[in-house]
Amino acid sequence: MNRRGRHARSRSPRRTSTKDGGTGKTSDMKPIHDLHARIIDDSLFSPLPPMVVVALSVLGAAAFLYAAIISKLLPSTGIWWLDAIRNDWYYCFLIPLTAPVSIFFLIWNWYGKKLFRHN
Repeated sequence: MNRRGRHARSRSPRRTSTKDGGTGKTSDMKPIHDLHARIIDDSLFSPLPPMVVVALSVLGAAAFLYAAIISKLLPSTGIWWLDAIRNDWYYCFLIPLTAPVSIFFLIWNWYGKKLFRHN
């Protein structure tokens, strides 16, 4: 039983009573999870292999950490583009200023969900 006191519907394949004499054999319909597995196996959602995505994510995180924190602690290198990153103050304020805005929208999202459920 679910939280409203009703019985949950079964997710098993449908049973038919067509020309099989009402024996209740399963039909030729494929379950949803088989179709979902086929879509994921065909790699429609990610043209890149998963390890490439992980490697790019780690590389991006390392570049952000260098731009936001590490470059401010190092002396001038003499390389123009590393010094440009060092002298830029945009990224060091990105995370501290994003946190309050995210919390604000998180609370309003929760409040909207509560209003939707209870009205």
